[in-house]
Amino acid sequence: MSILVVPKSLDNKQQVRVVQKLIIVADGNDPLYSGEGLLDLELAWQIQIAGTLEEAELILQTQQIEAILVDLDYAGIDALEVISSLSDRYSHIPIIALSAPYGVSLAIQAMSHGAENHFPRELLNREPQAVLDALDEAKKHYQDTATIQALTDTIRMEFTLGTNPKQIPALVAYLADQCTQIGLVNRHCAKRIRIALEEALLNAVIHGNLEVSSDLRQIDEKNYYNEIARKQTLVPYRDRKTLIQVSLSKEEAIFEIEDEGPGFDYKNLPDPFDPENLMRVGGKGLLMMRSFMSEVNHEGRGNRIVMVKRKDK
Repeated sequence: MSILVVPKSLDNKQQVRVVQKLIIVADGNDPLYSGEGLLDLELAWQIQIAGTLEEAELILQTQQIEAILVDLDYAGIDALEVISSLSDRYSHIPIIALSAPYGVSLAIQAMSHGAENHFPRELLNREPQAVLDALDEAKKHYQDTATIQALTDTIRMEFTLGTNPKQIPALVAYLADQCTQIGLVNRHCAKRIRIALEEALLNAVIHGNLEVSSDLRQIDEKNYYNEIARKQTLVPYRDRKTLIQVSLSKEEAIFEIEDEGPGFDYKNLPDPFDPENLMRVGGKGLLMMRSFMSEVNHEGRGNRIVMVKRKDK
């Protein structure tokens, strides 16, 4: 179901506004969307209600839409799946989740699936100006991102990582986000890049610089982590660094990771696709790197890995 709202007539002294179009994925029979609560919003935006993902996509395929709202409380859809799907296909359009009371946990999940922001759905009635401000802010952010993407040819970065594995998640999240910002991948693919990078960096820090073998993890996982903590206090392990060099463009991302450990015989690596290796605790790292990246190469004495992610055609 779609609801097209025609703006009120303007007198001759007023300029005709540029029509902004908004999709709300929600139950059109909900009083929140069928009553007068959207009046202020309707004066600034042309609103269409989509009851399903398919209805939303049909509108998106035929019209220029500036923003999408998804009602997390709408039982007629899997809201997280809708957000994830729309975010992947229409990454240039901001998605805002409408959360039910005490629905913060679900709203946070929505943002991890691609929503730009979230606010309580009751604001549509109680504080419509706050909704307008949120929409304008999200739209401006995406417009600014598009401008930066158009101006950016290549981004080059270098990072130096110590022996604390807890630093890794923040770094890989930042790098994956940069891959999205430059227009190389969508959010779904960025999650895969994040996983591959995390595996490579954990290998560099734990197996490379700290020289803690993954075999220990197969025997006793508690001792494995105890050994990591012990090595972090000992010379020379504690002083070793991992250098990360990154080159990003709209066509590919190159990640070069080099640790200061002794290396290993990478020419005789076990087959990561072997079912026996898949059953090993923590044995899926190389498999995920090779699955999620376009190219993975070990170099030097085994203490350097170069991963390339090319734009999907």
